[in-house]
Amino acid sequence: SISELFGRLPIFLIMDDFYFVEKNTQPDLIDYFHRLTKGTELFLKLATIKHRSKLYRRTKDQYVGVELGHDVFEVDMDYTLDNFDELRAFMRQLLQTAIRESVASIEIDEMFAGDGFPQLCLASGGVPRDFLSLFVSLANAAVTSGNPIGKVQVNEIAIGNIGTKLESMRRDSGDEDAILDACLKRIKRHVYDNERTNAFLIAKDDLESDGQARQAIRELVDLRLIHLVDHNTSKAPSDGRRYEAYILDISLYDNPRPRNFRQIEPGQKDEKARKDELRASPVFTLEKLREPIPDI
Repeated sequence: SISELFGRLPIFLIMDDFYFVEKNTQPDLIDYFHRLTKGTELFLKLATIKHRSKLYRRTKDQYVGVELGHDVFEVDMDYTLDNFDELRAFMRQLLQTAIRESVASIEIDEMFAGDGFPQLCLASGGVPRDFLSLFVSLANAAVTSGNPIGKVQVNEIAIGNIGTKLESMRRDSGDEDAILDACLKRIKRHVYDNERTNAFLIAKDDLESDGQARQAIRELVDLRLIHLVDHNTSKAPSDGRRYEAYILDISLYDNPRPRNFRQIEPGQKDEKARKDELRASPVFTLEKLREPIPDI
């Protein structure tokens, strides 16, 4: 075998952008390589987008593909906004390491003003690559202007990045880009335009009963256009139902200084450690995903 030629050293077969493979074909492709490498020194590493992937198919008499937690294990390379304190700590450590490696004589707090740093963490969507890319643009602008990086500057850079994000959605979502684009427009119209906030709630039982809408929401999360910030919360005032809480990506804002707008921060709590601001966010019913979008 190939492994024996290298003295039985482990060999890693890396399959990147697996989600570009047609979804119904994915279980067959990964099944072939899994059977080929099982019990050998050849190991598979698969890079993909979670809700654009279908790794196994179960029929009455046959099991095709691989199952998470049994045949393969999941490693999430990015942070999510549901643990914002941990995300902020990691991004600060990441930036501190970059400063140390570049031998720059500057402190992080000297580069930011007000809520600039947490807003940058929020704008990154938890992706270290995006955090560093946004920071480089902001730092270059700060050097030119002589002003530290503030919340408004972060918003401006993030909004300017929306074209790239939408292009990624069209590229990464196959033939479903029109559906996802329509869903995103309906969410933004209700939450940002009508309710003038960035946060919204979706009832968990609605998501469980509407597979198509649930898939659209999950894919928009994977594409970092909306962000899941609480997997299981209640509404304020409580109605006895359980909800998932989301926020819009900052790139979807129309203005870096939106008027009459209430931005909810992930993990934001009052003096009694309650998330009442988030729990009081508007409810988005999944039926709205099917409403017509009026011409403007």
